[in-house]
Amino acid sequence: MPAAPSPVSRSLMVTLIFMPWLCDPCSSATASAAVSAVPEGAVSLTTSSPQATAGLVSRFTCAAPAAWEASFLWFVDDEPVEADRFLPDEPYRVAVRRGEDRSVRTEELAYTVLEVRASGPTTGLVGCLVSTNATGRGLRLKLHSSYISADGADPLHYSHNDSCTRKHRCVDDGSSCHTDLTTQVSRCSCTRGRPFYSVPRASCVKHYVGLGSRCAVDDDCQAVGGEPNAVCGTGGRCVCRPPYSSEYRLGRCVREVGYMGACSMESMCRVEHSRCSNRSCRCYRGRHFDGSRCVPDVRSEGLSMRTIVFGLVAAFCLVSVFTMVAMALIRALCQLVPLRHATHRGSSRRRRLVVGLL
Repeated sequence: MPAAPSPVSRSLMVTLIFMPWLCDPCSSATASAAVSAVPEGAVSLTTSSPQATAGLVSRFTCAAPAAWEASFLWFVDDEPVEADRFLPDEPYRVAVRRGEDRSVRTEELAYTVLEVRASGPTTGLVGCLVSTNATGRGLRLKLHSSYISADGADPLHYSHNDSCTRKHRCVDDGSSCHTDLTTQVSRCSCTRGRPFYSVPRASCVKHYVGLGSRCAVDDDCQAVGGEPNAVCGTGGRCVCRPPYSSEYRLGRCVREVGYMGACSMESMCRVEHSRCSNRSCRCYRGRHFDGSRCVPDVRSEGLSMRTIVFGLVAAFCLVSVFTMVAMALIRALCQLVPLRHATHRGSSRRRRLVVGLL
């Protein structure tokens, strides 16, 4: 019998899911060589949306190099999410798969995804504990990210750059409610010691860590540990440069490709109404590519029109045949009827006239 959930856990419905990627397992020799080449910051905890309305889902992704052969353990408000523990009507499902996505990173990744769905206004922390012995030093690294849920009308707390009041605290780690003395407007902003805001991590950090960080020039977004395909956007924040689009699952820029271009995820497909199928961008079922976009198929409409025309022609032919047969029968009957009065020439002439006309 599973343990009863705590009061904090009762306000959440949490589901662990995994996203499989097609790849061949690495050998142990390859894994050992890959561990020594792991770049700094390879272990990451990212989120799709740190703030959502009640009932909607926020996704958190915890990733590490596959060569580490790491194990993952999720925490919600410092309580572990275990495989043998269940919440009402929503079981936990824990699974981790080795994955490869070389359009996002050069090394093979293992990762797990946590979905947090709040049933009411609440706020808290999501944590991920990554443990591995592959590095030879028994690494145990725990990462945290904030989550927040509001009822849509009156936010419970405030996220980065939102208007705030002193009685409402700012939810993002490293941020606080500051008042601009010129405009007298209070907003959640990063503190002096942690000036950079990370959208994927939903927290303020000391150094640039990903897309959404503040910038002045493009070099700010392409610093060591940054995204090489990011530029400083018009809003003073790092964004992906064309033809790249942001992939917040791992906080990286993903190259967009056209129709039938090679792909490994759906966000790479630039053409509207297209998806990544069999490692290439193709139109959704029921659509075809017209040279610039995927448009609805009209084959079924054309087929029905041909069917209608064929039916009309067939009906006309049947009516014509029926008319000809009927006229032939009438003519034959008129020829078989005997003339009742041979002396009535006028009547005979009229009858012969009718027969002749037929």
